[in-house]
Amino acid sequence: MRLNDYVSERLVLLRIEARDMEGALGEVARKAAEAGFGDASLIEERLVARERLHSTEIGSGFAIPHATVPGLDQPVVGVALSGGVPVTSSGEGDGISILIVILSPPGWERDHLKILARICRLARHEGFLEAVEAAVTPAEVVEILRDVDGLHA
Repeated sequence: MRLNDYVSERLVLLRIEARDMEGALGEVARKAAEAGFGDASLIEERLVARERLHSTEIGSGFAIPHATVPGLDQPVVGVALSGGVPVTSSGEGDGISILIVILSPPGWERDHLKILARICRLARHEGFLEAVEAAVTPAEVVEILRDVDGLHA
């Protein structure tokens, strides 16, 4: 499995304004709706419900918010950057600077889990998170994800 099939430049936010996780997820949901990936309120509801169930913060200023969203043809992966001012989560860690978001349609649970595992693998790649955080265009964010993804079997 490669992220190339799922990463969308249309779902890259270079600077989210919210400073708490629920606000950040709302911004992501609005961007997803704007990009044609579904209804903003439904996406936000699903992402926030998942986050309330258990924080998606992984550590190192990184989180993987994810949700099942009806109406998608296949999973979509996007990125939201905090622009240098970390988003606070559930009181854990020092804040989040990078959110890699996964939205999947119902029935794609196996692929959803594989995408989650793949993102975790990329996050351990030396310099990956720093490169994503330093990106200045959505195209650059996607290129970094694809390049590092290509280095892993």
